[in-house]
Amino acid sequence: FCYNDLKLRGQRVSLDSYRTLLADLADMGVLSLTLSGGEPLLYQHFFELGAYAREKGFVIKVKSNGVPLNRRNAERLKAEVDPFLVEMSLHGARAETHDRLTQVAGSFERLLKNIGFMKTIGFRLKLNSTLTRWNEGEVEEMFALADRIGVPLQFDP
Repeated sequence: FCYNDLKLRGQRVSLDSYRTLLADLADMGVLSLTLSGGEPLLYQHFFELGAYAREKGFVIKVKSNGVPLNRRNAERLKAEVDPFLVEMSLHGARAETHDRLTQVAGSFERLLKNIGFMKTIGFRLKLNSTLTRWNEGEVEEMFALADRIGVPLQFDP
């Protein structure tokens, strides 16, 4: 389900190496940058890296599962990174389905709560979903939910 293969092990990239990479990309004229993961907010230097990317002039998109974007982190994201777009994962129209896919109890409710707050502070938001056997019967409901909360939804191939 998730493209992040937890069996693969390697060395973590240092913040300095990321900064060098971003500086090189900026020098090459790259305009946009997507910060994703796994969950990008779990990276210990996420806000420093995001602020550096902003300083370099990138149009930034953040792809998150939405759970760590509580009030404190959302305010910090807005102030330090100010991404053009934040994309979050929606895995079902109901808590049972979403939480079954994330394997995190309460993740559906936290996602919806965080979306509500993020909308109030002016983020551009989008929901992404992957079609699975567990959520295929909820597609219409997922679009209806997205319409109710005022956030566009797309299914990623």
